[in-house]
Amino acid sequence: WTKGRAHFFGLWVGNVHSEVVDQDEFRAAFERFGELCNAKSHGVPPINILPPSSSAFVNFCRYEDADAARNALQGKTVGSTGPLRINASDLMQKYEEEVT
Repeated sequence: WTKGRAHFFGLWVGNVHSEVVDQDEFRAAFERFGELCNAKSHGVPPINILPPSSSAFVNFCRYEDADAARNALQGKTVGSTGPLRINASDLMQKYEEEVT
């Protein structure tokens, strides 16, 4: 884990098209599952949309919240974009390997 930073659990989200996504609705859909990170304490933004790859990272404070969002929103259309393909980030995958 990153020294000096609070832990976070990121999701990679595919099929996020920056030209059509409603960012407020997109964020609200993920926030229903729990608190998103903040850049000051976690060193990462809560949501980082990456237009060139039509993807985004959504970063949660708690693993359970990230996992619930991943399961509930997989394959859904959210914020006028999708269907979402959601995978654990590399850091979250490492955490999952350590706890199982």
